[in-house]
Amino acid sequence: MSEVKNNHVQISKFLMKPFAHPTKDGEKVYYLDLTTKEIHEEKIKKLGTEAEYYYPKTEEYLNKEVESKVGDAFKVLKNVSKTMIPFQLTETDIRNIQRLFAYAFLRGDELKKATIRSSTYLQFFSQKDQTELIINTPQHVIEYFSNFFFDILINKSVVNFVLPHSCMYGLVSVDKQNHKDIHYWCMPISPKCCALLIPKEHQNIFMNGNIIRGLYIDNDDEIRQHNDIALESENTFSKKFIVGDKSELKRLSIMLDEL
Repeated sequence: MSEVKNNHVQISKFLMKPFAHPTKDGEKVYYLDLTTKEIHEEKIKKLGTEAEYYYPKTEEYLNKEVESKVGDAFKVLKNVSKTMIPFQLTETDIRNIQRLFAYAFLRGDELKKATIRSSTYLQFFSQKDQTELIINTPQHVIEYFSNFFFDILINKSVVNFVLPHSCMYGLVSVDKQNHKDIHYWCMPISPKCCALLIPKEHQNIFMNGNIIRGLYIDNDDEIRQHNDIALESENTFSKKFIVGDKSELKRLSIMLDEL
């Protein structure tokens, strides 16, 4: 009898690993369950999984072609978060990061529900085949994220970033020179580092040619604001869980009562 394989639905073991701590029972993370409002500890190979959620070929593609291909680039970013030295990534690295954002979006509950609602025929497919059709028609989402350039946000405060089940969240900043709002995407890749995708029309503000300057925050309250937005976004769109350290999750659990 073949073993049933658990698949990570949206958040991957790859993204949770930098937030994990070693135990005798394997690497684990603390997480805040948004339904029960309780904080738990779980293995990263188990948290956020469902039995055979994807077909084997899709699971293999997501692992090898989406997640693994950003591994080296993310190692560079985590080192940069310690040194604060301007850096460059290859065009291939940036495309791979854009694809990671795109597939995180494609794997989300909200897109799946919206796609099914707008489709005449998709409602008649099984849940697994609905997921497969959405995941395997990524062109429109990949094209959307290709209109963003990459930057990095470094956390120099004592408060750590948290990671939502949806992997990322949207933020708004203000271009003081042009008095325009800048809408961008943020994906925490470690407690001290976030990958950012910012609309290309604002690229001259953040970059010096092809050199990525990087942004940083050293204010504790600003990082808490980031985490608040991560919680609000997760609570609105997926309502699953938030990964992070116990102290910040406890603060967010109190905030959750107010949402």
